[in-house]
Amino acid sequence: MNARDHPVKSKRWLQLRCLGQFRIIPIFGSAIIPLYAILFTQYVSRMYEKTLNTKTVFKGRILSVDVLEVELAGGRVGTREIIRHGVAVAVIARRRDGRFVFIRQFRKAMERVCFEVMAGNVDPDEAPEAAAVRELKEETGYEPDSIRLLAPIYPSVGYCTERIDIFYADVHEPGETDFDPDESIETVLVTESEMDGLIRSGQVQDAKTLAAWALHKSQIQVKCD
Repeated sequence: MNARDHPVKSKRWLQLRCLGQFRIIPIFGSAIIPLYAILFTQYVSRMYEKTLNTKTVFKGRILSVDVLEVELAGGRVGTREIIRHGVAVAVIARRRDGRFVFIRQFRKAMERVCFEVMAGNVDPDEAPEAAAVRELKEETGYEPDSIRLLAPIYPSVGYCTERIDIFYADVHEPGETDFDPDESIETVLVTESEMDGLIRSGQVQDAKTLAAWALHKSQIQVKCD
């Protein structure tokens, strides 16, 4: 018999839905409890790692590195190495002619020139959207006609706290660039089909750029915390 057809449960039946939804079940015919909330809390508590000790082993201009001693399930002790990094932004921009604006720049960590969206760190007391507008103007000279958040992403959740807020902007003709003295940046214009081809051929490997393009294509919009 289906729960919907049960004479007692016709108005209060168990709904099994996706992760993140409560599962409400009847108890003794009238009282209800969020069973899923209880089970999920117990599940998370078994996975939670309590920090016992933190030691900062490096502190640089834009990031620091902490070594953490953590208590695992069953009382075991483990070590975690965490890169502390502030919030950053990335911008995927589209011109009025339908072409998209990207950049190329040399990345020492990769020892090669990389194809990327415009991106940078959010300054202290600066709103992410303001940072996105600033980075877009500094690196390409373009100013947005409109700009909106697509979604925040966490590029490397296993060892880094960095969050990148990805924005989409409609832009008009470029003005003067104002990127940092230690940067050498080339602006690149591509059509949507050309970008898809670059990705398929493996010429775009930067994670934030791949995420930004995927978010744009699927038109996902999520509010930042």
